[in-house]
Amino acid sequence: MAGGLARRAAIIESFNKTKAPLLVIDTGNACAPRCNRNKPETDLLFSAMAKMGYAAMAPGKNDFFCKYSPLHQSHPLIPIIASNLINKRDLSPIQPYLIKKTGSIRIGIVSILPEDLIKTSDASPLKNEFTILSPESTLAGLIPEIRDQSDVIILLSSCKKHTTQKILDEIPDINVAIISETLPDPGCDADDGQYPENTNGSTLFSLPGDKGQHLGHIRLKLTKNNSISQIRYNSIPLPGSLEKEPAIAEMIDAYYHSSKLRKQKQTLQKYGREIEELQKLSPEEYFEMLNQQNRKNRRTTH
Repeated sequence: MAGGLARRAAIIESFNKTKAPLLVIDTGNACAPRCNRNKPETDLLFSAMAKMGYAAMAPGKNDFFCKYSPLHQSHPLIPIIASNLINKRDLSPIQPYLIKKTGSIRIGIVSILPEDLIKTSDASPLKNEFTILSPESTLAGLIPEIRDQSDVIILLSSCKKHTTQKILDEIPDINVAIISETLPDPGCDADDGQYPENTNGSTLFSLPGDKGQHLGHIRLKLTKNNSISQIRYNSIPLPGSLEKEPAIAEMIDAYYHSSKLRKQKQTLQKYGREIEELQKLSPEEYFEMLNQQNRKNRRTTH
């Protein structure tokens, strides 16, 4: 994860240098499956993403069930957009949408989770914390609300491709949909990087999941009145040879240094507890313990 962050930051910085309007978003599953066992690594991930300028992220299944995810924080470093996720405590949405101005372009961002995500998971405690509404009915009511505030509307979907396609067919005001489902064929013509448009003018992207080895890049060409005239996509590889962005690389080095110190401290604390237990023994008890260990070692050896 850490090395990929610094390489990702280098690519984003190269786009920033072009001065072209840039929107950086995460489509979901930023958290690793092991995140519940490693809070410092999860904190590093989202601190780095905030420093890179991520405007928003959609929660995927991993993010939803990671207890250290920004989704479970009252003041996350990155805005979490979850249009159909409702907090049961006060029946309020997490954050249904975001309008982000990039240059002169107003971009509306919405995000949906599968309605059965909680029901089909083994994380039953969350059933008492969240409710997931129907993606279709949620967006049918939400998109008209943000249409006049946006030049472009982007949907980040954790739903299956057929569900997302149905939504695009029924709600023509969504310009671009990106699904986080891993598919064998992203639907892109490898020669020119163009995706086929739907009949209503929207475009559906299904980006392959590859554990952070590529960065998806969608380019929108707009007319003078900010209407989309062309959409192109390319996948940017993040090889190990790519030069790392210094600020993010420094954050990663600090993380590994603190992680090493933390492990050393844990080892010393373990030895300290063992010494405290030994000090409680009488000389007779101590020699008896040694004899038991020696007998055990001899049995193991033979």
